Amino acid sequence: MIALALALLASAGEHGASELALDPQVAVWLELDTNAPRVPDANKDGPDAGKLVPPIKDQPRRVADGLMRGEVSLAASVRKPGLLLRTDSALGVKLFFTQRSERLVVLQSRASLASSRLPGGLVLTLAAFGKGRAQLSGARSYGLLRTDALLDKQMLDWLVLRAGAGGQAFQAFGAGVSSFSSAGGSALLGARAALGSAEHLDVLIDAGGRGFPFAPKDPGQNVNDPDRRADAVVSGIVQLTSARRLYLSAGYLVTKNASNAGGESFTRHRLSGIVGFRLPAEVTCTMQGAVQLTSYDAGVSLGQAFFLGDEEQSQNLFEATISRPIYGGFFVEGRASFFGNELAAEGARFSRQTAAIGIRAAL
Repeated sequence: MIALALALLASAGEHGASELALDPQVAVWLELDTNAPRVPDANKDGPDAGKLVPPIKDQPRRVADGLMRGEVSLAASVRKPGLLLRTDSALGVKLFFTQRSERLVVLQSRASLASSRLPGGLVLTLAAFGKGRAQLSGARSYGLLRTDALLDKQMLDWLVLRAGAGGQAFQAFGAGVSSFSSAGGSALLGARAALGSAEHLDVLIDAGGRGFPFAPKDPGQNVNDPDRRADAVVSGIVQLTSARRLYLSAGYLVTKNASNAGGESFTRHRLSGIVGFRLPAEVTCTMQGAVQLTSYDAGVSLGQAFFLGDEEQSQNLFEATISRPIYGGFFVEGRASFFGNELAAEGARFSRQTAAIGIRAAL
């Protein structure tokens, strides 16, 4: 998709000069992570159940582990008449001081191309997102790829209608987790209504499906049985945003997942919010939080106990970040976070707290 975007931009050269903007950044953090010691080094090749149960009977876990987090990112945009290409990529590493098996590297990249050259005032946006996570122990390593195509149409001064389609593939790596790998697609319809000079309301409905090629429909079926797990997914989203000096955004997501596999059908509700504001002394503060509740048709999914990816780690979250410029393009930043799974009486338990301080440089 990036190659297509560059080709389109190159073909537009005679229509006007391009505007290129680059934003490279480097950040280094010192962090304390209470969930770092998932598996003791002495048992790094044994079962990995996160913090759900100790891997060795009667062996206490460390309270926390320290780590150094490094990140290099590059955001770029190229603008031509009627075309806008944006890309942002980041490479990050986590180097735990004690728990070496938890050391990992993460690479992600996002690109989007928006064109307003279509007839009828339509605006087309093509987007792609890829992410890979590799951990030294091999646990919780995965690859993710998502692509989307969206069409926007301005119907009234205050109303924009949206339609689109997308696809996603997820591959889990490591022993015993291939059943979480999936691929699928969906279509969406939505609208954005302007409520003021800086406020807008988004409403979206997304419907699609996904298949799990390595997950049997029934755990007890014959290994040669071709029947595999398949899910139909419908989601509704309402998002309200106010982009003023005090930035506010609040959203509600409801998802219905109907699966042919036992215990995997559920209804999920999620509330989320973001607040951003400026404090005295050039300090910027950003806070975000989310609360999620899932009701399974046949009890809590057993799979949650064995694979805790990024989505599961952020089921419930609260994070506060402060940033202040210190010299030139250098910023000192601090962050405190809480992550946990749902407030349910049953199922896999997950709890994690982090505290970090770091330096970010805008090059």
